[in-house]
Amino acid sequence: MLQQKINIPSFIKVELNYKESELYLTGPLGEMKIDLTKNDFEGRSFFLQQDNNLIFKTKSHKNKKKIESLSNFLKKSFYILSQGHVVTLNLKGVGFKANVLKDNLTLQLGFSHSVQIKIPEDTCIFCPKPEEIYIYGIDKQQVSQLAASIRDLKIPDAYKARGITYLNEIRITKESKKK
Repeated sequence: MLQQKINIPSFIKVELNYKESELYLTGPLGEMKIDLTKNDFEGRSFFLQQDNNLIFKTKSHKNKKKIESLSNFLKKSFYILSQGHVVTLNLKGVGFKANVLKDNLTLQLGFSHSVQIKIPEDTCIFCPKPEEIYIYGIDKQQVSQLAASIRDLKIPDAYKARGITYLNEIRITKESKKK
């Protein structure tokens, strides 16, 4: 029998629902629900909760990497519930600006009109400078998806790298034609 032991931090509350195979995590910033049926390897695995530990056991020895990836996912979830997840976008280009008004993000990206994006309830967007966008939330997937949809509005071009980029993203620019 293969088992993985996951330590639960003191500020995270864990509830295990055996009937629906769901794990509920509650932290200082909010709640998260994890469906464990996706991680049931051929129906031979189960969870136990003891004190400040979550123990995952399985009868199959083939699934060691899956068990390790599940434990890493849970550890990252603990961190996100305590700190949150932040994605930073940079606007590069003449006249590119971002501004937050109430629950809308307004982008000026060189089009003939400004682009309005509605901010979801669980996420916060800050623009300390007109060319920087900080997206913050406790749902990593939702924050990353929102950042990707904003970036898709103006992907950096290959020659001058103008557009919306992630922080510290390395873009290799092509050399222009020489006469």
